[in-house]
Amino acid sequence: MGAFSAAYGVLAALIARDKSGRGQKVDASILGGISYLMAYPLTFYTLWERPTAFVDRKNQLNPLFNQYKCADGRWIAIVLLPPDKYWPSLCRATGLHHLEQDPRFNSMNARGSNAAELIAVLDDRMATKSSEEWVAIFREHGLIFGRINTVPEFADDPQAVVNDYVTSYEHPVWGKVRVAGFPVGYSETPCSIRREAPEFGQHTEEILSKFWATPGRILAV
Repeated sequence: MGAFSAAYGVLAALIARDKSGRGQKVDASILGGISYLMAYPLTFYTLWERPTAFVDRKNQLNPLFNQYKCADGRWIAIVLLPPDKYWPSLCRATGLHHLEQDPRFNSMNARGSNAAELIAVLDDRMATKSSEEWVAIFREHGLIFGRINTVPEFADDPQAVVNDYVTSYEHPVWGKVRVAGFPVGYSETPCSIRREAPEFGQHTEEILSKFWATPGRILAV
């Protein structure tokens, strides 16, 4: 995040320079980048003087924004916001039709008051099918969810590959390798990996030879 902050800072400074004609110092750090990622809990505390705290998944106020373990040991994150809109669809998808109008769960406030009870019910129901089965069912019912992938799965994820978040290039030693790609895409100036990372001292001779060949330069070795 420190590197991202520095990169975006430089870009913003270049735009400012183009408009004002004046350059400036850009200061960025790892601490600054992480602080930005902490903007929500930090602001929550500074405005209300109430620090945010980790909430166990069995005590979430919104059971429809939680993670549930499937029969194959895989987890699915359910993110149903606004929850009242998706509650009937979730009941149909999970076969819990009888709970749709249950006064303990038929509104956001009611589910919040009885969250632990509903989470236990959903835990039991989600454990009856594999993650593949739930993915198919949830898609059919138009629910917002995501199966929590492993790193090997992410490496072959269709969306990660098609967006070049995972890409490949020809390394002179390792051959064709797959590496992390680019988080931003450009229609006119697409990103690409044009060369490998250099070995230690790989270009020393090439760089120093340019200094030797430059008239008027004195090279101290």
